[in-house]
Amino acid sequence: MERLDRVVVERVMERGGWDSMRWLLGAYHRSELREFLERRGRRVLAPRELRFWSWATGVPDPVASSWVHEARERAEKWPA
Repeated sequence: MERLDRVVVERVMERGGWDSMRWLLGAYHRSELREFLERRGRRVLAPRELRFWSWATGVPDPVASSWVHEARERAEKWPA
């Protein structure tokens, strides 16, 4: 995935509305989106978005739960 693609994917996963999310699922293969989650998304997405996109891309629940747990811990360290 090219750098510009990664930026677009991250922004849509973070802030996209339903239409943007559907576009993303149609524009990229789920395996590409899952690879993004494995490489970067799990470190930058908020727990809610991470849970949804893990589900949407077929990440096994134990793995997704671990990522969400890490995201919650990260959020606690950096309160808004």
